[in-house]
Amino acid sequence: MKAIGAIGLLTILLSPPSFAADEVGVATGYPPYQFDIAGEITGFDVAVARAVFDRMNEPLDLQQYDWDDVVGLLRFGEIDIAAGMEITQERLPYFAFSQPYYARETVIFVRDEASAAETVADLTGKKITGDRQSELENQLKALGIYSSMRVMHTASKQEAMSRLLAGEVEAVIMPLQVGKYLAQQQHGKVRVLWRPHDKTEVAFAVRRGNQQRLQGINQALATLEADGTLEKLRDEWFKQAD
Repeated sequence: MKAIGAIGLLTILLSPPSFAADEVGVATGYPPYQFDIAGEITGFDVAVARAVFDRMNEPLDLQQYDWDDVVGLLRFGEIDIAAGMEITQERLPYFAFSQPYYARETVIFVRDEASAAETVADLTGKKITGDRQSELENQLKALGIYSSMRVMHTASKQEAMSRLLAGEVEAVIMPLQVGKYLAQQQHGKVRVLWRPHDKTEVAFAVRRGNQQRLQGINQALATLEADGTLEKLRDEWFKQAD
C-alpha cells in the first residue's frame, strides 16, 4: 500500500498543472468586432483574444451575451475577462484594463434620405437608439442635447440598425465601422450626421485586483504588436467594413 501510495504521489507531482480556461465574454451582434456566423463566434476582438491566449499558451473559453450582460457578469465575477471594452471614466471604478489594442470612433447615423435630420439639433424630441456610456453620449450630455432626445436601447446593433432603416428611430449612436458593416449587410443607405472625431481606446477588461492576468495579457499584446500580428488583423477586419 505504501509503494502504491508513493507511486501515486510521484505521478501527481510529475504531471503538468491543469488550468481552467478563462471565460472571455464578447457581445452578440457587434460586427465586425464581435458576432457569429452560423453559430461560430468571430470578429476582430475574437481574433485578437485567440491570438493573445495562443501567445500565452493558455486555454480560452469564449462566451457570447448581450453586451450589457457581459459588463454585468464581469463586474460580479461570473466571467473572467471582457474583450473589446471601451475605456471610459464610468468603468474605471469597477474594471482594470489592459493596454489598448485599437481605438473606435463613435458617430451618429441617420438614413440617407432627404427627410432625415441635417443637424444634431434636428434630433430634439426624436427617438434615437445607441450605446450606453459611450463617449459620444457623454459629449451630447456635455452639450446639453442628450436630455432632449428620446433614447431607447436595443439588445443588439443589428436590431438598432434595422429600426433605423425601417424608420422606427431617427438616428443611432454606434461605432463607425459597426454602422458601415451593418448598413451594407442589411442593404440600407445611411450617412453620418455627426462625428466628434474623438476616438475611444479599447482593451481587455478584468475585475480590479486581477493584476496577474493583466500582466500576461499585456505581455502578449506587446509581442503581437511588435511582430505585426495586430496590424494584420486590423487590416483584415476593418477592410471588410469599408
